[in-house]
Amino acid sequence: FQAFNSDCESEKFQVDVTIIQVDTAVTVNDTICAGELDGTVSATANNSNAILWYDAPTGGNLLFTGNNYTPVPPPNATTTYYAQNQLLTCPSEVRTPATLVVNQIPSAPLISGPTEICDGDSLILSSTTVPAELTTIWYARDEGLSPLPQDDNYIELLRADSIVIHNIITDTSFFAQAIGSFGCVSNLTQHN
Repeated sequence: FQAFNSDCESEKFQVDVTIIQVDTAVTVNDTICAGELDGTVSATANNSNAILWYDAPTGGNLLFTGNNYTPVPPPNATTTYYAQNQLLTCPSEVRTPATLVVNQIPSAPLISGPTEICDGDSLILSSTTVPAELTTIWYARDEGLSPLPQDDNYIELLRADSIVIHNIITDTSFFAQAIGSFGCVSNLTQHN
């Protein structure tokens, strides 16, 4: 650096400029069921003072600062967030997307079958789920609610949506619950 005026010039001074290279953040997606509170997207970077989370790839709103972002309240649908690495006061050139996938809770199944049988008879129950490819889990309540064991002497699985309950000798309430492919479960439906 050197200064001049009309007749004089100053000594020369060296000015060093450091170029700060900022790595792009590496993100990790997450998957939750609708209503769960623990959905977290994550980001890391090799050279970082902070990870900044935004709701848009450019501009947008700063949502959070930190490696792990858990939105509160959680979104009701799949949402993409954007992580930007920051080193000193320099941000990375681009924001990296991280998606929080929100799987919807399936509807409770409809149960069909008789509500009265003779002592010792078998009971056939069927469930209807929407969509049809959901899995049905069956429960009984005589002294608490527990999944029915698949035991040929007591329970026989006819299809994924139907069961036969053998040798019923006491009044028992039966329930069904639909489970989606990502483990999201419906409310229980009671057979009436």
